[in-house]
Formats: sequence, structure tokens, C-alpha cells
Amino acid sequence: MTMTKLLSIILASIHKDKLSGLFANLETTARDMDSFEVLIKLDDENPEMVAYLETEKRQRPFSIKYIVTPRLRGYWDLYLAYNELWKMSSPETYFATLINDNARFATQHWDDILRRYVGYFSDDIFHLRTSKRKRLEFRSLVECLTYGESYAFFTQKWLSLTEGIGVGEAEMDAGQECVNYFLRTKCGYSRGVVVDAIKMANEEAALSASHGLSGKEWHKKLWGIYGLYAKLLTRDKVENFYRLARKLSAYIWASENDLPQFEIEDGKADKKILVKINSQSDPVKSFPYEVDFLTWLSVLFDIEPVGIRLNWDRWPPLLANQIVARRQLAQLWLSMPPEQVENAYLGDLGKAHKKLLNISIRNKPLTTARQLYINKLVKYIASEYSELDESAFVDDLVGRILNGPGEKSSVQDLLAALLYCRDDELLYPGFDLSSIPKWLRDDLSPSVFRKAKIERTKQRLLKFMPHPVLRKVLRTIQSILIKIKNLIEEILEG
Repeated sequence: MTMTKLLSIILASIHKDKLSGLFANLETTARDMDSFEVLIKLDDENPEMVAYLETEKRQRPFSIKYIVTPRLRGYWDLYLAYNELWKMSSPETYFATLINDNARFATQHWDDILRRYVGYFSDDIFHLRTSKRKRLEFRSLVECLTYGESYAFFTQKWLSLTEGIGVGEAEMDAGQECVNYFLRTKCGYSRGVVVDAIKMANEEAALSASHGLSGKEWHKKLWGIYGLYAKLLTRDKVENFYRLARKLSAYIWASENDLPQFEIEDGKADKKILVKINSQSDPVKSFPYEVDFLTWLSVLFDIEPVGIRLNWDRWPPLLANQIVARRQLAQLWLSMPPEQVENAYLGDLGKAHKKLLNISIRNKPLTTARQLYINKLVKYIASEYSELDESAFVDDLVGRILNGPGEKSSVQDLLAALLYCRDDELLYPGFDLSSIPKWLRDDLSPSVFRKAKIERTKQRLLKFMPHPVLRKVLRTIQSILIKIKNLIEEILEG
């Protein structure tokens, strides 16, 4: 490959002063002005920026290109412009990076250092990591969204296989970090190269999402970011990250096995990436990328933080997807033929069920204000969702369970209801536990059986205490004990 440029620098800006600062920084820190190009997205509502850049193009010693596009939804649609800019970059550029207009290189002749990494892997599939987060190896996909490598230099080969800079509506740091996560954890290839020699100045300021916004403006933007994160955690988006990682791994495998020529094809019908000698040949090897329901739930529940400490079980983007997953599983139980339920529960669906029992709002409801925010997020990622419909759905389920076993309720009803209610609350003390199949009864919490034992003892006492006064005394004592128990639980939780 004949390399025409070493690096394409891609960004969006509406600030002349910040761009001037960036251009001056590039001019004073790079050695070879022909080794890189700068590609910028402008909003069509700022015509003065076009005149400014035309002047800069004539005066600066490096290449400047730009596009003017509608602002659309602002930050949340930038990935569209970034992909357009990437397509405009010099065809044989080796690296590409995405920055913002606050970024500044702190290393002199950083381009010479960058050049040393050309061909670091013979297949040209890798990226360089230069930020303070460069050594983090995430064990959970959710952290890739919030704490991804912010100053990465990706090879054009990597970006062509992952279909651009913006992946799944995400910017490079989040989307490509998710692809890298799957490449490392599921495909077995570690292709992130830590580089200490290239440093960025004022890194934290450049990465700040708030950028001086007022409290109200920042709060609005934060919930917009939550909406993006919630969408990126949907099953379809997670599967897309895995699909792109499989494309990378298929290319690496073909290169490692010295195939003289090959093509990478997406077998979408079977959800497999295929390595072929040519488009007409049979696959030499296939790489499945389907993300099943249980794998998706593992993304939503199995969090092992390494970079940032958050209350993940109450984090809105995760919680919104957990609510969607819970409703999907409940509907699946209700639609399942009775003869299939036991095997399903004892298999992967049962494992998924047990994961969803850990949804935080099952044990500790949200405040009214926070619930309204969560409902908006759920509606954003699942347009068919309605909080009123959800409430009626749960009320109907619980009502059938409270009527007791028989024609009006089934084990499918119970499984669905248990996703929303704790078993020791749903199964009232007098409930006939023997009507529950053993394979499910064995997984009920001990408190269900304690309450049932207390109820049986009470009934035996009542049998030998027919006097109305004694019955009243017993009920009073029972009521007091329940109140004391509830008070202790409130104190412990508070």
C-alpha cells in the first residue's frame, strides 16, 4: 500500500477560537506538515465558519477539508457527519483519529512517533491507545460506553471492517471500544497498543462532557446521553458490536492462516461472518455473532467495574434495558406451551429468569420523579412500551396468582409474576405451595416456607381455640408482630 497520509484528524466545531488554537498546536508540534490532514464538520447555521476555514486552508501548511451539514439533533447525530468525513479522507491514509476542538498535542514531533507504529501488526488491524485510560481492560461492556479510550488512533483497515468511525450511533471512543471489548473477550485478539510517548495536553478539560453548561442545560444533556447509552445497550446494538468484532477476527484469522486471497462476507441470514476464497466459493470458515437473550442479560447484569465506580444496578441506561428484557421474558413465559415450561426453566431461559430476579426495582421501587425519567428512556428504546399498560399487565398477573392455583392461574403466570414481585410478597401465607412444581419450588426463598409454616401453626392453634376472644387476641398479636417486622426492615434498609 502506498501511504499518502499518515493520519486523518476528524472533528466537529462551531468555535473559531478553539479551531485556531488547535491549528496552531498542530503547526508547532508536528514535524511533517504533509503527513496529516484535518477534516471538520460545520453546521449550516454558521456560514461565517465557512469563510473562516477558507482563509485557514490558504494559510496553514497542512491539508484542511470540511463539510457543511444540518445540525439535526446536534451531539447525537454527529456520528453521521464523522462517517462522511472519514469517507472523504485520503484513500491511503494509515491512521484516523477523532478529537474535539479542545484537544492539543503535548508531544513534539508526535507524527514521527506515530510513524513508528505503521505495520505494527502485519494485517494492519490494531489501534493505538494514548489517553490516561489506555491501560484499562474492561470486563463489562457498559464501561466501554462511559469510559472508553478517548485518544485512539485506528488503522484504516480496522475502520473499513467496522464500517466507519461512528458505530451504532456512537462516537469512536464508545462504539469502537465496544467492538474492541468483544474482539478481546469473545474473539481472543488483543489489538489495542498502549503508547506512552504521545501525550495530550489538558486532557480532562478536553474530555469534559459538560463544557461549562449550566446545571439545567447539563441535566438536559445528561439525559440525552443516557438515551444514547440506553439505545446502545439494546440487544440489536450489542449484537452489532459483536458482529463487527467478528469481522475483524475473521480477517485476522485469514491473515494468520496465509490464505493467498480471501473475502469477508456477512452471512446475515445465519448471523455468521464468512471467510471465502471468492464470492462464489463455499466458506473456508465461519464466525457466528448472534447475541442470544441470556448473553444480552449478561451484558446488562454482570458488571465488573475497572474504570469508574457507579451504582450500576440503578444506572438509568441499564435499568431501562432491564425493564424491556423483563417484559419480553414475561411474555415468553405466558406464551409458552405448558409441556415446554420445565425444560425451558431448567435451561438457559431459567438462567435468564434468575438474572432478571436481580433487577433492583423489584426489591426497591424508584422515586416517582426518577420513575418518570426511566419510563421516558424505556419508551425511547421500545416505542411499544407504556407505563399504564405495564401496570395493568402486572395487576392482572398478580390478580390471577391471588385467586390461587387452578383454572385462572398457571405456572407460566407465576413465573411471569415473579419477575415483578418478590416471592415472599406474592405467595401469601395460605398459598398452597404443593401446587407449585418441585423444579420451581426449590428456587423459592426460605421466607416463603417460613411464612407458610407460621400460617399452618396459626390454623392449628385456631382449631383448638374456638373462643372468639382468644381468636381476636391471636390476630392482634400477629398484627403487632408484622408491624414490628416491617419497622425493622425499614430501619435496616434506611
